[in-house]
Amino acid sequence: MRLQTFMAPDNWTIIGETEVRVDRFARYYVDGAQVAIVRPMGVFTALVCADGTTRYVMTSDWSEVKRLAGGTAPADSAT
Repeated sequence: MRLQTFMAPDNWTIIGETEVRVDRFARYYVDGAQVAIVRPMGVFTALVCADGTTRYVMTSDWSEVKRLAGGTAPADSAT
């Protein structure tokens, strides 16, 4: 599934798209990098990857990814 990425959680500037996939162990990958931390921040969700990058996506889009994958992301942190 492809999601739009944004510059920052307080900036609605779209900077591109990212490919999200889930492996058979329910690990999430964004453009090939494993998602280590999922941090909901209101309208946006920060996806902090194991390679040190952070991508900001719409929380509603991330919820749809989780729904289509059949569960919740193991790295979800409650806020």
